[in-house]
Amino acid sequence: MLLSHHPPCDYERTVQVCGVRLCTRCFGVFLGAAALFAVEAWVHSVRRSVSLLPLTALTLPAAIDFFSVELGWRRSCTVIRLTTGILLGVAVGATAVLVSRGQWLTGTGFLAWLALVQFLGAIALRRADRLEDYLARYEDAVRKSKHPA
Repeated sequence: MLLSHHPPCDYERTVQVCGVRLCTRCFGVFLGAAALFAVEAWVHSVRRSVSLLPLTALTLPAAIDFFSVELGWRRSCTVIRLTTGILLGVAVGATAVLVSRGQWLTGTGFLAWLALVQFLGAIALRRADRLEDYLARYEDAVRKSKHPA
């Protein structure tokens, strides 16, 4: 679970890279951020100032996919998780570039937005009586890894 952060019952949410399981969405985040950093290094394409609106908009597909699946409304797939992760990664990478240029307000605003999405999502899962089930999958996997059969 170290790099995938998914228990074995959720391995369909992971990809294998060189024999190592990685969370598909997190892998997408790394790909998106790396792509943005590469483009930025070559062409300096991230504008000096970017409003929070496009950055927050890039996070919505990942949030919608994650919470709609956890609320039991639909199933997701590797392509959707990877794509939404890449979009989120582009937003994270752009924010890192802007902060490195002194745009602290944008960076702080983006981090506040991410925290708000997670907080509201946890509330939604709790109200739908899905939060405990979500956490139990991970707790069970951790207990099993500490005390293998």
